[in-house]
Amino acid sequence: MKRWIVKVHQLISPHQVDLFIDGFVPALSGDFGFSVYPNPIYYPFDNISFYGETVVDGIYRYDKDIDEFIKLMGSDINLASDIEDVEVFIGRVKCTVNSITRTVVIVEVPDKEPNPVDGEDHPIVKIQHGNINVTFGPIEYSSNIQVEIIIVICSVIGVAILLFFIILLIHRRRIKQYDKENKKAYVEMNE
Repeated sequence: MKRWIVKVHQLISPHQVDLFIDGFVPALSGDFGFSVYPNPIYYPFDNISFYGETVVDGIYRYDKDIDEFIKLMGSDINLASDIEDVEVFIGRVKCTVNSITRTVVIVEVPDKEPNPVDGEDHPIVKIQHGNINVTFGPIEYSSNIQVEIIIVICSVIGVAILLFFIILLIHRRRIKQYDKENKKAYVEMNE
């Protein structure tokens, strides 16, 4: 069932009302009823009280290793809408909206960070809800660069320690060989 956000356009007489419903003008006659709901309100990423530690300097930090979804916060989201009425974009990539509640839109994000658009540093998260368009702000995929760096550093240190012991063994062997040659030369000199 499609529910529309309704705005009363003009009161012509006590018995006639013109309605514009998302660009559709219905022919109304006889008894009818309708409900009017407030437009949904969305809270961009700069609203720290809703996003907490996931947002730093207005940028949503998405960790794909921890979460598959992001939550876009708002109010009155599903009062007059179904999931089909909501579209979310990261950059130019359309995301799958998994569910909507009164206060949250849960979105499955692409596996790979979409390219930024229009010279931005990060892709921008936008929502289109009927005729309402809201920009939430930039999103940055956190990567395992820190873990990869730690692995590389540990590998380099491991190789360096291994090389140190190999060089130490070679040096010790040479010293033993040198000592043997010195003893041999000493014995030959004393004879």
